[in-house]
Amino acid sequence: MARHLVDIGTLTIAAAGTASNIIASKVGFGGATDLTIIGPTALTTVVSVQVSEKENAAAGDMRTLQFQGTDVLIIAGKATIVPGVAFKSLRILAAGAEASQRDCAVIAQIEGMA
Repeated sequence: MARHLVDIGTLTIAAAGTASNIIASKVGFGGATDLTIIGPTALTTVVSVQVSEKENAAAGDMRTLQFQGTDVLIIAGKATIVPGVAFKSLRILAAGAEASQRDCAVIAQIEGMA
C-alpha cells in the first residue's frame, strides 16, 4: 500500500483574534496515519490544538488536545505532528489576540492502494 499526502485545509486565526475556523470531517480524521499542522512564521501568543468528537462542533465543544500529559502546541516556523487523530473537528486557539492573521496548513498522510 502507498501513502498519499492530502491537503485537509487551512486553519486561520484572524488579526486580533484568538480562535481559528474549525475543520470538520464526517468520518473523522481516523483514516490518516499522520496529521501535521504547519505553523506560521510568527505567533504572538501560545497556540494550542483543540479537537472535538462532534462533526459540527461549536466553540464550546472544542477541547485542548493533550499527548502524554502535555498540551499539543503550534510553534512558529515549525511543523507539529498531531497525535491520536481520533476526532471529527479540529481548530487552533491562541492564548491571546494575535497581532496579524495567522494561517496554518493542515496535511494528512493517508494509507491507500498503489
